[in-house]
Amino acid sequence: MLFYKDKKLNPNQWEVHLIEFKFCEDTRPDPQLKKAKAQHSMLMANLKRRGYKEIKLHVILVGAIRTTYKDYTDLNLADLNLDYHKTKRIDTQTE
Repeated sequence: MLFYKDKKLNPNQWEVHLIEFKFCEDTRPDPQLKKAKAQHSMLMANLKRRGYKEIKLHVILVGAIRTTYKDYTDLNLADLNLDYHKTKRIDTQTE
């Protein structure tokens, strides 16, 4: 159980966000998106059965040459209250 300000929060009050970053072919992102949904479907079903309020899967797709897919990425980031244009690149190293 999670406690917040002396209140007990039960799973029926939780929102679960599963986030996966996947690399895919630049011209065909859909197969990787389908694989991610299939990969997490059992976990999502089990969480739902346990009474969690809401379970969301956010798949962030990145192409082999760092292509980003606006239709997939922007929607998922917005759902997490993040702005694509304000996020730091995660695919490069800085020292």
